[in-house]
Amino acid sequence: MNARVRMECRHYPGRPSPGPAVFATLPRRHPAKGLWAGSLRGGVVDSITTYELAALLKRDPGSVLLLDVREADERAIACIRPSKHIPMDSVPDRLDQLPRDRRIVVFCHHGGRSYTVAAYLESEGFRAVTNLTGGIDDWARSVDSSVPRY
Repeated sequence: MNARVRMECRHYPGRPSPGPAVFATLPRRHPAKGLWAGSLRGGVVDSITTYELAALLKRDPGSVLLLDVREADERAIACIRPSKHIPMDSVPDRLDQLPRDRRIVVFCHHGGRSYTVAAYLESEGFRAVTNLTGGIDDWARSVDSSVPRY
């Protein structure tokens, strides 16, 4: 049996924050880790604004891995380069492709899915994980107007 982490977006009418709520659940028992089911809960994930990320990339571009967790069709529309693309639902199976010795900034369209992935990466022992607040949409509005908005 291939145990996977299931991640999904849920839209709630009248939700005060922008974007959907994003949930991640582990299978009843993760065979590799011996973890029992439940939603990812815990501390607050570190975040970075688009302005802060732009300054960091200008100052030290090799210090950060940008991890794009959107779907392939979203990435075809707009992309921050250079970045590594691993769709949200593939992250649990591709942890070995991510560095543990380098800061990872996770992004999606608005920041909800990437927050969940960042929390998951922290739960898997990644220590330098940050969520891009506002996602690629805020990047296109605030930093790089050549990136299409969708």
